[in-house]
Amino acid sequence: QTLSAERREHIESQLFHPVVEMMTEKYAHDFGTIHNHGLWGVAAVGTCGLVIGDERYLAMALDGLEGDRQSGGFLAEISQLFAPSGYYVEGPYYHRFAIRPLLIFAEALHTHRPDVDIYNYESRRIRTTIRALLSTTYPNGRLPALNDASRSMGIGDEGMLIAAAVYDARYGDDAAIHALARQQGQVWVQPAALGLAAAADALGSDAPPLWPSIELSEGPNGDRGAQGFLRALAADGDISQVCMNYGQHGMGHGHFDTLGVTFFNRGEEVLREYGFARWLNVETKFGGRYLPENNSWAQQTVAHNCVTVDGQTQSGADHDRADAVHGLPHFFVGSGPLQAMSAFANDHYPGVGMQRTVVLIEHQALGSPVLVDLFRLASDAEHEYDYVLQYSGQLCDTTAPYEYKESQWSALGTDSGYQHLMGVAQARLAAPSRLTWLQGNRFNSWFCAATDGELIFAQLGGKDPAFNLRRESTLILRQRGADHLFASAFESHGFFDEASERCHGAHG
Repeated sequence: QTLSAERREHIESQLFHPVVEMMTEKYAHDFGTIHNHGLWGVAAVGTCGLVIGDERYLAMALDGLEGDRQSGGFLAEISQLFAPSGYYVEGPYYHRFAIRPLLIFAEALHTHRPDVDIYNYESRRIRTTIRALLSTTYPNGRLPALNDASRSMGIGDEGMLIAAAVYDARYGDDAAIHALARQQGQVWVQPAALGLAAAADALGSDAPPLWPSIELSEGPNGDRGAQGFLRALAADGDISQVCMNYGQHGMGHGHFDTLGVTFFNRGEEVLREYGFARWLNVETKFGGRYLPENNSWAQQTVAHNCVTVDGQTQSGADHDRADAVHGLPHFFVGSGPLQAMSAFANDHYPGVGMQRTVVLIEHQALGSPVLVDLFRLASDAEHEYDYVLQYSGQLCDTTAPYEYKESQWSALGTDSGYQHLMGVAQARLAAPSRLTWLQGNRFNSWFCAATDGELIFAQLGGKDPAFNLRRESTLILRQRGADHLFASAFESHGFFDEASERCHGAHG
């Protein structure tokens, strides 16, 4: 039903015009910033301009308040917010949020202003950023919880549905996109998704997409580090994935975890990300907002699979300092039976250089790829180095002669996240060690080359009077030195099924 002229004028004068005025005047600081908040603002104003036929609104949205396509506006967001690789600085969780206004407004422009040629703008940057977002996903469809992020977020999110549909409709057939849509189990309810729905239904397999190993550069010019993703396909179809952060900090939502890694294997995140400390929209948990523990725990270096120096957090836990530095890619090999990536981080602890190299090794004698991890530190002075691992599951076996603290657990420190870790056991190492835990229906083993130092078994939950933190497990290998190398290997092996009472391969 067509609106009457009177009703149309009422809606425009009482809704659209006031909203545009508010966003471009009262909140001009957000409208003109290169950020996901700015992207939502320019997309909203531009859509209003298309609906009511106001070219002035559309020009402000496309070119920015200054009209220069540099200081703000939709075109500046496309060229500056996303790196040439397509990666978004705040990480996949916020990328899937930012991509919604990007693509909805792009679709409106494609339909009503084809002269803008939005899908070819900046060397088809929209295509690149969709591909980058989708290629960060784990094989189970979840997004790695990099920076402030939910561990539950994945390909079922509306932004991910829109991304798959737009990619297929505007950039052509792609087998990985079709497999992704089948894994999603639904499509965006728009005409743009019709072809994708048909292609997904026509697939004869439910196998998840196998995204290639990829290094995604960061920064507007692609020169501020990168995020690395290695993937390997086992003979039985299982996909392993290693993620390493050697890029930018991520602004206010960034975590202090440069050179941090995660490892996904056999359907589980073996080396885990905590994600954000937040019970989203749970009113009885701090109103659903970010918890104080997001700053005191989740963002701290010790909350990640990383190395801390002298029990401190990278960049002194200062976001401005962290945003001013970034990792340095060294090499990336993303194909063949031996894949690897290596990077430096030399500006995150004063006087300490860091390099991490991870190698994903496939061999026909192995049921799953083996991950080799080499973390090197260099300094002119002696420091205390903590090699930290976050895991989930039941400890089954270890060659480390540990002593369990039966009477009293105490916090490992007073700040930098250590105040939340309770030491429950410890071992003095005199020889290389192995530690195995059961996670789901698989066993995971960590092989450690250290011949001295201390192994600390910790549980999360200290200094948490409101019970805001999840109860999770941490391993810390503590050693002292100036120049030092942590050398480790990780293997997933065996099988356990409690219902059928079957277990094999528990020892690797």
